[in-house]
Amino acid sequence: MDDEQDSKSRRLCKEYQADILEVIQALGNLHRYKILMTLVDHNSDFQELLAILNLGKTATSHHLRKLGDLNLIVKTHRGKYAISHDGKSFLHAIAKGYSETYLKRRFDQQLQTLYNQNRTKFRKKYKMNKFPVKIVSLPPMKVASVRAISPTPENDAWTKLEKYAMKHNLLENHELHPIYGFNNPDPTQGQKEYGYEFWIRVDSFTQSEKDVIIKEIPSALYAVKECNLFEESQSDFFKKNGILESWSQLFHWVEESEYQRGTHQYLEKSLNPGHDIEELILELHMPIINSRKGVGN
Repeated sequence: MDDEQDSKSRRLCKEYQADILEVIQALGNLHRYKILMTLVDHNSDFQELLAILNLGKTATSHHLRKLGDLNLIVKTHRGKYAISHDGKSFLHAIAKGYSETYLKRRFDQQLQTLYNQNRTKFRKKYKMNKFPVKIVSLPPMKVASVRAISPTPENDAWTKLEKYAMKHNLLENHELHPIYGFNNPDPTQGQKEYGYEFWIRVDSFTQSEKDVIIKEIPSALYAVKECNLFEESQSDFFKKNGILESWSQLFHWVEESEYQRGTHQYLEKSLNPGHDIEELILELHMPIINSRKGVGN
């Protein structure tokens, strides 16, 4: 059966070489690839695609016309663009082919190795005044970033991140694709609105999308404490001081330790993202530097 399928594939590739190469060339362009990836999620009009590509009208029209000439996309009666049956077929074939390749296995292995190194090589456990703290050196990473500014920015930013992460299958393995969050900007007295930003680690080939920015985060050193968000946010300590008690304990721990507070980003890592707030467990990451070396990693 495999020989028969191979024979059929060779015949098709040879007989329709010109058409196949034209499609491969079209999909090999990042802008046209982004158009297809956008349309496979939802139909879009010209203005939305213009904003996603961040190109001029002439260049955007050229890419749409190229995809339309190959029948990879079609224009609907309402003036929106949609991916065609042919476009879906090519994307499915590419995804299936890539999923079985050495390249994907190599990339998955690289991510797993990076995680294992971070877990076994860089983590140490400290305890001071019966208060457990882990010293964690986060490796450099590429992240997809989303942010919301509103009276409820955590929920609003999470809605954006969840949609993006589900689209790219990033929620299936929290060890390879950890999620971090932080206030941006911080709440201010008398203001109902403030900001919250989420990061999720992605692979080196990931590109920006609408409302999603790709960032390169350098390696950094942290003192880490686990906390139950709901329990601490309902505590008398939080009501009195407006801060989680674990954050306060981390501040005091660093003051008594051999480390100094760093200037890199404070982070809240979700250990069970997507759960109800009553069950949400966070690892609070306080930036530190090694005072003996004066560096953060």
